[in-house]
Amino acid sequence: MAHGKSSRIPPIGARLAETPRQLDVLRVIRDHGIITRAEIGTLLQSSASQVSRLTAPLIARKVVSVEPRLPHVEGRPTDLLTLTPDTHYVVGLDVGGLAQDAVVTNLRGDVVGAAQAAGPSPATRSSIISGLVDLVHQAIRDSAVPPDQILGTGVGVRAIIDPTSGVISAGPETPSWSPEWVDFDLRHELMNALPWDRLVIDDTVRALAAAERQYGNARGVDDFVYVFADSGIGAALTIDGRAYIGPGHLAGEIGHIMLDHDGPVCGCGRRGCLEMYASTSAMLGRGQRIDPGVTSMPALIERAHGQGSPFHQILLEGGSALGRAIAILLNLLSPALVVIGGGATRSTPYMESLRNRAESEALEQPFRTARIVQSELHANSGAIGAATLMLNQLFGAAAPYPPVGRSSQPTSSRPLQPAKGVEA
Repeated sequence: MAHGKSSRIPPIGARLAETPRQLDVLRVIRDHGIITRAEIGTLLQSSASQVSRLTAPLIARKVVSVEPRLPHVEGRPTDLLTLTPDTHYVVGLDVGGLAQDAVVTNLRGDVVGAAQAAGPSPATRSSIISGLVDLVHQAIRDSAVPPDQILGTGVGVRAIIDPTSGVISAGPETPSWSPEWVDFDLRHELMNALPWDRLVIDDTVRALAAAERQYGNARGVDDFVYVFADSGIGAALTIDGRAYIGPGHLAGEIGHIMLDHDGPVCGCGRRGCLEMYASTSAMLGRGQRIDPGVTSMPALIERAHGQGSPFHQILLEGGSALGRAIAILLNLLSPALVVIGGGATRSTPYMESLRNRAESEALEQPFRTARIVQSELHANSGAIGAATLMLNQLFGAAAPYPPVGRSSQPTSSRPLQPAKGVEA
């Protein structure tokens, strides 16, 4: 398929809804998965006739489907409404230093196609864009979805990025990122290379938080902190249902909390940052100094048997370091919920050490009132989060920045289906 401005694909049903009130209906259906007209009326304080008028065009345009009639508790058949699973789709793209993932999801968030490119990203900007576009089209081929049924693309980047301009400023998480990424207008380049008019872009951690709020353990929660413990360490703050990014677009960079002024040199140029102790990259580096054959985090976790194992100690120290940062977050924000995701969370010693250190260093009240839970989203979670950003735009959900793209139209729920053929 040719790329660029001249190859724009006019999507089927460019807008999900024609009026704000129809969008209200769609958000209710999205959040409940399957619901009756009467229940929609109750939630929106609308009459039965009003709900029927609002849903009729959505059904006609195949955005909403009517499920088979089921017996009502009082014996009267009741129509159930749900988002149509096979007419409208979005692409999610997770851009990392060591791997890139793409998914295609339907309006419900179900993954219908996926692709992954392992290894460091290319060194030049043109090859970076070419590789990402190819990955998107691999996911589309895997999904067998016609490109004209795709409404837009969500992109998550594991770097410091301005979500309004789409420019990466600094902060790549791994040494494999080349200087070409700095001051890179990724949004502009992808908009020119992909054949859809809508694209939303943000930090991957905030994308993960969006997915967690829509599908995971933070479903429907308006105030929570999402912490990502993987090859990098970061956090995303959701306040009153909106992602908080701050004027410098750096809110949540807890990976660079300094724990030891004389510690190892971090990629940011300082010493002793949290990321140098609690990230999977740091722990794996320490593990490889003990045994060069330990080449992955799952292998390190597998070797961490018994209290005396040096690998067990690595996980305890990593979890304890993150626990200090969690304690700071608890004392500062006193959130009701902290969700922790990423590859490090698959280690029980890491998570137990994290909780113990957070409890010992946080004040009693914020620790006692907070739930600290592990994310339930794993496979393709970054790409699913990126797709969720696009879906949020389509459904007119709250965002810290305006809808983006050449067409500025308006842009929790069922569990995700596993992606095909891509490991977590």
